[in-house]
Amino acid sequence: MASVTVRTQVGLTFPMLSHDPVPSCPTILARQRSPVAFYASSSGGTAALQTVKFNTTHINVGSSYFPEHGYFRAPERGVYLFAASIEFGPGPGTGQLVFGGHHRTPVHTTGQGGGNTATVFAMAELQKGERVWFELTQGSITKRSLLGTVFGGFLIFKT
Repeated sequence: MASVTVRTQVGLTFPMLSHDPVPSCPTILARQRSPVAFYASSSGGTAALQTVKFNTTHINVGSSYFPEHGYFRAPERGVYLFAASIEFGPGPGTGQLVFGGHHRTPVHTTGQGGGNTATVFAMAELQKGERVWFELTQGSITKRSLLGTVFGGFLIFKT
C-alpha cells in the first residue's frame, strides 16, 4: 500500500493510503474540461410570488448564473446537482425549484416553531441552454444581511 498526499483546491493537504494513485483536484477538473459551479445568496426580502433573485454571487465558475434575472442556464448538456436553502418569513411558506419551465421540485415550511428555513436538493439532466430558478409561491422570504437564503449548483458530469 502506497502513501499518497492529496492537495485540495484551497491548498490543504492530507495523507491517504491507496493501492492506486489518486488524481489531484486540478487533474479531475482538467478531465471535466469545463467546470461549472455557482453559489449565490439573497439578502433582500421577497413577499411577491415571483422568481427569487439571488443578487449576491459568491461563486460563478463558468458564468452560468445570472443574478439580474435569478436563473442558472446550463452551458452544456449534463447532470447537475442543485440546492436551495430558503429562510421563509412568519407563517407558512412554499417555493419550488423550476427546471426548464416544466419540472418543479417543491420546498415548504409550516411556519410553526422557531425556524422557518427549508432546504431542497435536486439532481437533473439538463440540455444545453435549459434554465433553472427558484420561485416563491406562498408566503415571504426574510430580509437578512447574512447568508439566510442561498441557491447553488454544479455540473456533475456531461452527457
